[in-house]
Amino acid sequence: HLQMRIDGDAGDTVNLDDLVGSNDLDWVKNNSAVTLDGKDYAAYTHDALGLSLFVQNGVVLNLI
Repeated sequence: HLQMRIDGDAGDTVNLDDLVGSNDLDWVKNNSAVTLDGKDYAAYTHDALGLSLFVQNGVVLNLI
């Protein structure tokens, strides 16, 4: 399982746009938050590709 962490704040935006194939809707937001190094993150998974993405709270994430 591969993992990626994105740090930022309320002024930052991440756009997931065809990064891992043509169907970004395969990303699922997990119901629980994750704390890494004292910072809180929203967790997203892409089961078909075995990927986890952690986006620091406050960062806007757009699935395009």
